Amino acid sequence: MHLRHIASVLLLAGAVMLATGCQPRGNAHLPETTPAMAKAAQARWPDATVDQLTRGRILMGARCSECHGLADPASEPANEWPEIMRRMAKKAKLDAAQREDILRYVLAARDVH
Repeated sequence: MHLRHIASVLLLAGAVMLATGCQPRGNAHLPETTPAMAKAAQARWPDATVDQLTRGRILMGARCSECHGLADPASEPANEWPEIMRRMAKKAKLDAAQREDILRYVLAARDVH
């Protein structure tokens, strides 16, 4: 990943944490995004990238932990995650793009791990 992309991701993470008042919780570890994860995501979404999955990971860590512990991506069947994300996105006040980033991250992480 290019240094510019890493800086952008870190800036986004900080902005999300400031905007949401998020206090990091150490109750779960979300798998790091990898090229293998992006390749798995591309089987479903040809335009998926490591950067997009990283955004999803950061958003999941920041927004989902505001109300509850973080779910392991493998904790639910793949076919149930879209409905879970639809319900939770409303509560977390996620827009469609943010919801999609998290869903892609969760399903890719589930496929790889």
